[in-house]
Amino acid sequence: MEIKRIDINDSEEKQNRFRDLVKSAYDNGWTYSSCTPEMWEGYVERWNHFVKYLEDLKKNSELKTVKILIGEAPPFYRASIPIEKRSYFYNPKEVKYTPWFGALYKKFILEGEGDKEKGDKSSKLIELASKGVLLIDIFPFPIIQSPEVRMEVTGNFSGWIETYFKPFLDALLNCLRSELEGVKFEFGMAATKYASTQFLLGTNVRTIIEKMKLEPIEIPDFYRAIYFFEDTDKCANIDELCLPIHVRRKDGSFNSDSFNDYFEFVVAIVYSDDWKDFKGDSVGKFVQLKMEKDGFLVELNDRLSKRNLLPIYSADGVMISLEEGVFFNSK
Repeated sequence: MEIKRIDINDSEEKQNRFRDLVKSAYDNGWTYSSCTPEMWEGYVERWNHFVKYLEDLKKNSELKTVKILIGEAPPFYRASIPIEKRSYFYNPKEVKYTPWFGALYKKFILEGEGDKEKGDKSSKLIELASKGVLLIDIFPFPIIQSPEVRMEVTGNFSGWIETYFKPFLDALLNCLRSELEGVKFEFGMAATKYASTQFLLGTNVRTIIEKMKLEPIEIPDFYRAIYFFEDTDKCANIDELCLPIHVRRKDGSFNSDSFNDYFEFVVAIVYSDDWKDFKGDSVGKFVQLKMEKDGFLVELNDRLSKRNLLPIYSADGVMISLEEGVFFNSK
């Protein structure tokens, strides 16, 4: 894969490659439709804005560290939506203020609390590039935004990482290394709690990431654990993230008959082989059967505690943030 600008009428090989990627995602139920001319046009436009940003980033020959934030997918919008109401991160003409762009700009550019300035986006992109801040997506096109879809992704997600994301990341790192001598890379998540959790907890995905043999960075060891609990009065210490199993009602109490979707998602990932072989029709039934087993919660928490969980950068309150602004080393 080459990291360079492409034309809307570029080689048939590139168009076919993109069409195959969309078909794979569509067959898995991850995206809205099979490939259309509109999807290809949107991809070309977004890709060229991304490449332009890379060119600005590489102009800083003294840059020693690039902070790579892994997002999920570009936003979905139809061609009929006016450009000023769109929100793709790298398009300087799409000026809608979003948590994604605003949070990263505030984090890496503004001092202290700062203000959510809504001025020229082009200059802000250049400022971010000068700091080596880089946002990339796991998918190069919009995917369906629902927990149910993300649960279904669990069984096939590692295949997507292997066939698309790993070649893309390899090409990107080689592109940056070619012009930034001695550059180091820091990695973090900038995605929804579902995408982040799957990326960080999924054993098959972590195995693929480890095989990339990314250069280590000098950061303190980061060991955190996620624990689930049924008794809302129980919570572990500050180095642990404690999450309830059950759905919280409007009055603040928990419904002990209903699991929250995040808990279901984590169980489906941690027990991904069992989930793939499950003959039932919902992840809820899968989790219910697991919970009926004596000692299951203890077993689940034990498995989670043994993982070196990685920090997630959160730009939105609904995302899980283990420690905002900290990046991880894939090793």
